[in-house]
Amino acid sequence: MMMWILRGTAAFVVGVVLAIGLPDPAPAAPAVPAVAGLPTANPELVAAYFAGLSSGRAWALAMNAPMTIGNLDGAPIAVRYAANARDAGARYAGRQILGYQPGSDGRIIEVVGDLTSATRIAVLVPGSDTTLSDFDGGLGGVQRRAPAWQARQLLAASGPGTAVVAWLGYDARRLPAAVTDLVAIGSPGMDVSRASDLHTNARVWAGSDPTDWTLRLPNIRILGAGHGTNPTAAGFGARPLRVGDAAGHDGYFVSGTDALASIASVVAGSTAGSKVTS
Repeated sequence: MMMWILRGTAAFVVGVVLAIGLPDPAPAAPAVPAVAGLPTANPELVAAYFAGLSSGRAWALAMNAPMTIGNLDGAPIAVRYAANARDAGARYAGRQILGYQPGSDGRIIEVVGDLTSATRIAVLVPGSDTTLSDFDGGLGGVQRRAPAWQARQLLAASGPGTAVVAWLGYDARRLPAAVTDLVAIGSPGMDVSRASDLHTNARVWAGSDPTDWTLRLPNIRILGAGHGTNPTAAGFGARPLRVGDAAGHDGYFVSGTDALASIASVVAGSTAGSKVTS
């Protein structure tokens, strides 16, 4: 999984990214039905389009074309929530779903917290083995592996002014320019040899529990195969996180651990009094 952190904005510009586990492959571009007269390629044009609509017309679009509006960048957040509530059905009733597409692996973006007022936003990107069917229950039925559970644990530990987005189906290799921190937890590699190769101004953090199985994977990348240097390696150049009490690969979000406290302190934007190793 990957995690990144952004400074908050009502337009949903992100600030912290947390990467945990294996990187995701690049997904296919979402295929959504077109709506006559509605621009879909440019979020700024979409936002301008909705700004010219009455609230009644915007909600009508959400109800009549939920798959399109629910996954449309630039559409108002509340309207996207409403569209996806209609599209996703009872399974996600009462939850803030910012994007939803069923399928073999599926795609879902769930917001935990208030995205419009948050000053810091963390985005959790699950690893490549996680599918829509595992989003709530966890891979293999292990709850600690569930992105929905991890997001709620992180929000509770991060304190006020934060929001967490669990984003299944995000291409982790495309990092938004507004990201302030990139966090790799339990990651065997980020497809690069050093942090500087990520070409980001964000602070890069890394940590793995000593018993995490990803530490046993080879630190190589040849002809596009392999994960590259483990981000916890001294020569990689990431800032270390104290996560040594996670007890394996699945315990980074367990309440009361240094691991969760360290991650949450990065999300909150401060290391004062935290478990982060400076």
